[in-house]
Amino acid sequence: MSRPILRRIAAGIPVQQSWAGWLRTTLAGELAGHVVSVVPKGAELVVFADSAAWSVRLRYALAAMGPAIAARDASIRRTSVRVQPASAPTP
Repeated sequence: MSRPILRRIAAGIPVQQSWAGWLRTTLAGELAGHVVSVVPKGAELVVFADSAAWSVRLRYALAAMGPAIAARDASIRRTSVRVQPASAPTP
């Protein structure tokens, strides 16, 4: 990889960590423990769950959190949830 790409990836890590921390503290109860990572991609917030079962529950919770997500970052227009087992590498 070239250095500019590595710099761009490294610059995105604090943003991802900030979103993940915020989401974990905002989510109710046990849902927070099943968030593996969170990646903002333009107008989309991609949340990675540790299993398919928890991804469904997170999808519903995120739909209800739409106003709170928009209040935190007005550029986020939609959310999606994908499955990434905790042992898999972070994107």
